[in-house]
Amino acid sequence: MADQATTSAWKKKLQRGRFRDAEFFAESSDCELGRRIAMHEFPLRDKPFAEDMGRKARQWTLEIYVIGADYMAARDKIITALEEPGSGTLVHPYLGTKQVVVSGARGPSESTSDGGMARFSVTFTEAGENNQPATSINTAAIVGQRSDLAITAIETGFADRFNLSGVAGFVGTAAEGVAGSALELIGDAADMMPTVPTGISSFAGTLLRTGSSLASLIRTPSLFAGQISGMISSLAGLPLRPKAALDSYKSLWGFGSSASGGTTSSYSTPLPVVPRTTPSRIIQADNQAAIVDLVRQTAVVESARTASALTYVQDGDVVSYQEAVGIRDSIIEQIDEELITADDPTYVALTDLRAAVVQDINTRGADLARLNSYTPDVTLPSVVLSHRLYGDATHAEELVGRNNISHPGFIPGGQAIEVVSYA
Repeated sequence: MADQATTSAWKKKLQRGRFRDAEFFAESSDCELGRRIAMHEFPLRDKPFAEDMGRKARQWTLEIYVIGADYMAARDKIITALEEPGSGTLVHPYLGTKQVVVSGARGPSESTSDGGMARFSVTFTEAGENNQPATSINTAAIVGQRSDLAITAIETGFADRFNLSGVAGFVGTAAEGVAGSALELIGDAADMMPTVPTGISSFAGTLLRTGSSLASLIRTPSLFAGQISGMISSLAGLPLRPKAALDSYKSLWGFGSSASGGTTSSYSTPLPVVPRTTPSRIIQADNQAAIVDLVRQTAVVESARTASALTYVQDGDVVSYQEAVGIRDSIIEQIDEELITADDPTYVALTDLRAAVVQDINTRGADLARLNSYTPDVTLPSVVLSHRLYGDATHAEELVGRNNISHPGFIPGGQAIEVVSYA
């Protein structure tokens, strides 16, 4: 009786087989299981290494048949179902519903001795899901790569343009003077950043050593260009707040503004205009322009690199969309300014960098909060206003800092302030 009950129990769980809309009877079922193993056998090593590549796709081989007076219609229905493209639903008699593809099939097998029956041997493979790995473009890394290419083009361009070979003495002296002005401006840019004393001391030491060897260094243009670009690049590592480096770099954008015909920067460090009246004066003017372009082009490239290193999130370096757009626009406007005097390789490199900056900041800054204007009715403490605007007091310091409030206890009423909308 127990054996009959057991037999009855498993038979009750059997289901009528079906693939798509074609029904069948199953005579037997076989399943392929296991793992995908890649065996690695190495020369002069007795033991192989078995690398597990994940679970195998499960396969079920079913021996199925249709039978009856109208078996031919059922047979044709199975053939149509097996040859239909794509995955389909299999009702496995023993295992239930599966989403499968047909990976192999033989049949129909028919004979006069088995009249009224057609047999098939079909291998079904689990269809799985087309879950591709999520991909995203590392836009910041692209900016870094194109910054490197731009620096190489700038240094090469300077070495090709700058010339002190066989020139009059005053031409070399003038070039040293312009180079000295560049070093002084770079030093001022370092001094304006909030940083730790040890960082400034180390930078000042490098600056001093460069200045003392300037007369010999400038006569090897490639070395001079590398030294200048290296010092400008190192400015980004000085500040405690990375965004502070951007303001420092902007102070270099205006270097030699009168000599180069103007700049979009609000900073201005003019140099005397050199009259192009004699061959020596022409060389002097060209050398001065080469140093000016070296400093300014390198500064805007490093500005782009620094912008790519900033975090564009609610609690990061850049917290609002308008702020991100402002950084983007100031950099691309200065790149446009430098394109006017760039040689062909530098022009191409700066243009590529410009596109990368736009893509990077547009991508990473797209979801940032927007800035809005708000006018308090009455004078309130920052914690009260923060609670009124955001539901808690955690934004009090942000309100004070963003609007340059002199005392956190008194945010003036009746005056518009800038607030970040996180909705």
